[in-house]
Amino acid sequence: MAERLSKAKLSYFRKFKQKKMRDEHDAYLIEGWHLLEAALLSGAVPEFLVYDDSKVLGFRQLEEIEKAAVSGTTVFLASREEMVQISETQAPQGVFALVRRKRFDWDEFCLNWTDQETVRLVALDEVADPGNCGSILRSADWFGLDGAIVGKGGCELENAKVVRSTMGAIFNMPILGNVDLGEALSQLSSRGFSIITAELGGAVSLHEFEWPQKCVVVIGNEARGVSKAVASLSNQPLMIPKFGKSESLNAAMAASIIMSHWRLES
Repeated sequence: MAERLSKAKLSYFRKFKQKKMRDEHDAYLIEGWHLLEAALLSGAVPEFLVYDDSKVLGFRQLEEIEKAAVSGTTVFLASREEMVQISETQAPQGVFALVRRKRFDWDEFCLNWTDQETVRLVALDEVADPGNCGSILRSADWFGLDGAIVGKGGCELENAKVVRSTMGAIFNMPILGNVDLGEALSQLSSRGFSIITAELGGAVSLHEFEWPQKCVVVIGNEARGVSKAVASLSNQPLMIPKFGKSESLNAAMAASIIMSHWRLES
């Protein structure tokens, strides 16, 4: 069912740490059993799977390998030293899979929401930290949002840390990456969406806000906040009320607070 990883294949997989390689092959590596399970549940069929044969695998892990192999995935055995070379972490999680990027057509993305009465989307405006980006997408999945938009100038959606931080959300909901956010929000506005920007001051408090039925919440860059171009499209700047002395909230934390309130109040 599995073959030993060759030096050539090891070199091939190591190159996927580079964005150039991911772009060239329109594919990226996922690491960890949880992400593999999420990918397979979504219907994704990895091209390759590599697992550490020095570890004792549980029944569920063996099941995931078999499920991938039956679907047409080529499976390789690797040593722990080889797994370390492929991984971008100090402690590899025992399995890698090479998956194709999931592409969403913008017109189709918008069309999905045209006839729906209530739609909740989140947009990331140049969010630069991969951990923040992935965590926001994870929260969006947790709170049942309908989709997400990652604007240009921010993180690459398939960056390894982004993918890990999503904890599978990247497979669970429609997410568009590297989008011209100004143009995207303008089009959504013309389709009846309200554009809500999360800002520190001069805004309506989260607890006083009445949520529109079709809405996009924009989370801005960690240092600069929402860009001027995006702020000019906002129907309503929104703030989280402050009670203590901290200057600001982490972008992912702020996004989670807003999404939680959004779902509870609308």
